[in-house]
Amino acid sequence: MWRGTTFLSICIFLFTWNYSLSGQIDSLFTSAEIQWIEKHKITLRFAPECFCAPLLYTDSVGGVYGLSVDYLREIERISGLRFNNQECRSLSEILQNARDSKLDLISTLKPTSKRKQYLDFTNSYFEIQVMLISDKIAYSKLDFLELDDYRIAVTKDYAAYDFIMNNFPHYKLVTVPDDLAGVEILRRKEADVLITDFATLSYINNELKIKGLRAVGMVPLNYNLSFACPKGMDTLVTIINKSMAAISNDTKNEIYKKWINIDPDRYWLNRSVYRWIILGTVSLLLIILFIVLWNFGLQKRVEVKTQDLNKELKLRLAKEDELRKQNVKYIKLYAHVSDLNASLEEAMQKSQESDRLKTAFLHTISHEIRTPLNAIIGFGKMLENVTNNPAKTKNYRTIICNSGNQLLQIVNSLLDISKIEAGQIKLNLQLVNFHDILTEAYNLNYLQAKEKGLEFSVSTEGLLPRGISDQLKLMQVLNNLIDNAIKFTNKGNIVIGVKRIDEEIQFFVRDTGKGIRNEIRDKIFDRFIQSEDNIPEEHRGAGLGLSICKALVELLEGNIWFESKLEKGTTFFVTIPYRTN
Repeated sequence: MWRGTTFLSICIFLFTWNYSLSGQIDSLFTSAEIQWIEKHKITLRFAPECFCAPLLYTDSVGGVYGLSVDYLREIERISGLRFNNQECRSLSEILQNARDSKLDLISTLKPTSKRKQYLDFTNSYFEIQVMLISDKIAYSKLDFLELDDYRIAVTKDYAAYDFIMNNFPHYKLVTVPDDLAGVEILRRKEADVLITDFATLSYINNELKIKGLRAVGMVPLNYNLSFACPKGMDTLVTIINKSMAAISNDTKNEIYKKWINIDPDRYWLNRSVYRWIILGTVSLLLIILFIVLWNFGLQKRVEVKTQDLNKELKLRLAKEDELRKQNVKYIKLYAHVSDLNASLEEAMQKSQESDRLKTAFLHTISHEIRTPLNAIIGFGKMLENVTNNPAKTKNYRTIICNSGNQLLQIVNSLLDISKIEAGQIKLNLQLVNFHDILTEAYNLNYLQAKEKGLEFSVSTEGLLPRGISDQLKLMQVLNNLIDNAIKFTNKGNIVIGVKRIDEEIQFFVRDTGKGIRNEIRDKIFDRFIQSEDNIPEEHRGAGLGLSICKALVELLEGNIWFESKLEKGTTFFVTIPYRTN
C-alpha cells in the first residue's frame, strides 16, 4: 500500500515540476524559439577549455566546473536545452572548431573585432580586470607601456594576445596554451611576467597552492566575458540572453561567491612597505638635522680648544698614515684571496663539468655499444632459424655487418682518444700527394653518399706539389668530416676540396645539411658533444669524432674551424703547414 502511495507522490511531483517549467518556458520564449529548443535540445555541442579556472576548467576525469559552467547549468534549467561537452585541447582548437561549425557554444570569451567575424556574442555575464603577475619581488609596480625589455607570457588566442599584437607588436611574447602553463613558464624563468586576471590568480594561490605570485601591474583591458555561437545561430544567442536575464540576483551572487574570492591588496606588494619607507625617510631627515645642529655646536667648541685639537690632529694624522699603510697591505691580501677564490671556483666548475661529461660518457658509451651488440646477437640468433630464404639471410647478415662496423667505429674512437690523452700518437711523416689523399677519401665515402641520394663531388684548383705530412692522419680527419656531412645532410650535395694558400695546404668539406645550432658552436670540438639530439640510431656515435679531428690537426701543427648557417649547411676547413723536408 505504502509503495503505491510513494509512487503516486513522485508522479505528482514530476508532473507539477514539468508543468511549472513548461509554463516558465512558454512565458519567456516565443513560439518560434520554443520550436527551436524542441528541435535542438539534445544536439548542442559545448567545448570547455582545459584550464581557465575559476571561470572554467576540466578535471582529470573529464568533469567540467567553474563560474561559467554554473551559469550554463542555469541556462539549461531555464531553457530546457542540454549542452554536450566536446573535448578540445586548447582555445586555438576551440576557435578553429567554431569556424568549422563543429561547435554550437563557447564560454568565457571576450568579444573582439576579429572574433566577431565568425562568432555572435551574448550579453556579458562577468567582467574582471586584466593584470600582470610575476614571482619576482623586484617588480613592485610595472607600467604596461614600458615592457619593451620584458618577456611576456600570454595565452595564445586570448583577447589579451590579440590586444598586444594589434597595439604593441614589438613586445616579446611567450605564447602558452593556458594560464597554468604560463605559471610553469614563470617558475622556470622562461618569462618575466604573465598576463591573467585577479580571479585566476586567486584560484592559483588558494586552490592550487602555488605561492609567491603577485600582481605587478595593470593591463589597459577588461575581460567582459560572454557566451559565443557560430554565425547563423541568432536564435540560440537570443535564448541564452533571455535565460541569463531570468536568472535571479540571489543565484548570480551565490555563483559569484562560490567561485570568486578576491582580495586585490593581498596580491600587490604589501603597502605597509611604502609606509615604512616614508617613516624611514622622515627619520633619516631628523637624524641629518640633529647632526647638523650637533656639528654647529661642535664647531663652537673647536674654536675654544684649537690648540688641543691641533695636537690631537697631528697624532691622528700619524695614526691614519699607519692605518693607510696597513690598509694597502690588506687590499693586496684581499686581491690575492679573491684571485685564489676565482681560481678555486674555476677549478670547481671544471671538476663539475668533468664529472658531468664522465657521467654522460658512460651513459652514451653503454648505450652506443649495447645497441650494435644487441643487433649482432639478436639477428645472429634469428639467422640460425632462417632456412631456404636467401633474401632474409642476406638482410640479417647485412644488419650484423653494419652493427659490427658501428661497434668497431666506437671502439676505434675510444682507442684514438685514449692514445691522444696518453700522448702515444706518433706522426709518420713522409712525402704525400694531397690530390691522392682527397681522391681516396672520395672513393671511400662515395657509396654512402649515393645510398642517401646526395650529390658528392671533388673540387681542386690546379695541380698541387707534394709535401711532407702524415697521410693516415689526414685520411682519418677527412673521413670523419665527410661521414658527419653525410649524417646531417638529408638532401642536396657534399663537396670536398684542397688548395694551396701561401705556405699552407687547405682542405675543406662543404654540405647543405641542417647547420650547427648557435648554443653548441663553442663546444662542437669538445668530447661527447652531439650537434643534434634526434640522430637516427644507425648514425649515432660517441660524440668523439670532431674532438679526435681537432687533436690530430693540432698534432700536425694545423688548424680546424667551421662556418655554418642553420638549414643552409656547414663547411669545415683544415689547414696544415706546407713543408718539403
